Amino acid sequence: MRILAVGAHPDDIEAHCGGTVAKYALRGDQVFACACTDGSLGHQVIPPEKLIPIRAREAQEAAAALGVELCLLGEPDGFLFVDSHTLDKILEVFAWAQPEVVLTHFPQDYHPDHRACSQLVQAAWALSRTGTLGRPVRRPLLLFMDAQESAGFSPHVYVDLTGAPLERKLAALACHRSQVEWIRHHDGVDLLDWFRAAARMRGLQCGVECAEAFALGEGQGRTQLRDLLP
Repeated sequence: MRILAVGAHPDDIEAHCGGTVAKYALRGDQVFACACTDGSLGHQVIPPEKLIPIRAREAQEAAAALGVELCLLGEPDGFLFVDSHTLDKILEVFAWAQPEVVLTHFPQDYHPDHRACSQLVQAAWALSRTGTLGRPVRRPLLLFMDAQESAGFSPHVYVDLTGAPLERKLAALACHRSQVEWIRHHDGVDLLDWFRAAARMRGLQCGVECAEAFALGEGQGRTQLRDLLP
């Protein structure tokens, strides 16, 4: 299978669907990942011009840890907008990945970059379903990643991460050292502990040790889930 995960910032995929992405890769599926922005606002001490290459290196390391192919669109952090420029970029990503499953942000996510990313992906997904991209029509499954910080997120499906998928998710998150270290120092929060606990909470909801949760995109039934989820 061919899987595409699109996040607004360089660490969003690892944080919100990294275990699922790893599980697809572990079973031999071809997984593509895209980060829309450069993450340049992700630190209060390191200036943006120095942070951009740091976050790009971290993102490549994390992609290798997950076993995915990564593209970085390089839009400015905090200024991701839904316009023809960015939509063209996302359409190119869809043409590159030709996905059967698409993972992206919840439409009502708390972060404006996340919301813009979700709108762009939904637009590209809709165009891909009509054959607008100039290839045979595909109808990929569209899943919205967990958004625990956002009101209104209600999981429809869960992916069991017990064992290797969770450990790969956490290893990939650890690659984002600029974020992990800054948040630990600035906020007193260990991101790896936080996401391990979040996975255990989702696991409790579906009867496994740990899991990630997703919401289904509009107008999609559950009949194809068994064949398309890892």
